[in-house]
Amino acid sequence: MIAVEFNSSSKYFDKECSDKKNNTVRNNDGGSRFKVLKEFADGTLKDLAIIIRSTDGRRFIRQINDVSIYGDLFIITWKQRLNDNEVNYEIRA
Repeated sequence: MIAVEFNSSSKYFDKECSDKKNNTVRNNDGGSRFKVLKEFADGTLKDLAIIIRSTDGRRFIRQINDVSIYGDLFIITWKQRLNDNEVNYEIRA
């Protein structure tokens, strides 16, 4: 499985990690991870995970179930918790 990685401020990380907020909105910086997200949004890529890292070193991984694109904004929604020890993934930074 391919994974994209993003950082999150403490303000949002706890909500995202608890799945109270199961999405993130990111501005396209032109990096390769946004090309991967576009492939998922277009249906070319079927399985994709997201790794969110906090500013204090914590992290979690989730399976993405939707990517919506609005201009340069990517709205990434996840549905399923993934355990780092049970998933093989390749990070696209």
